[in-house]
Amino acid sequence: MKAPNDGRSVSSILVADDSIVTRKLTAALLRNEGYSVSCVSDGRQALVWGVRSFRHGAGKAKSVM
Repeated sequence: MKAPNDGRSVSSILVADDSIVTRKLTAALLRNEGYSVSCVSDGRQALVWGVRSFRHGAGKAKSVM
């Protein structure tokens, strides 16, 4: 499965997990498939990331894992 690409932008995914190994492995797999990936270590950081992303209008994740 490759990231959907309509020629305008790369799909973004936010990976939130308390295990650094899980975050790194998941991020590597997703990047290999063509996704832009951001990682955080817990739900609170995911919310902060989402609020900042929304306020700045860039980097909005299409999916959170």
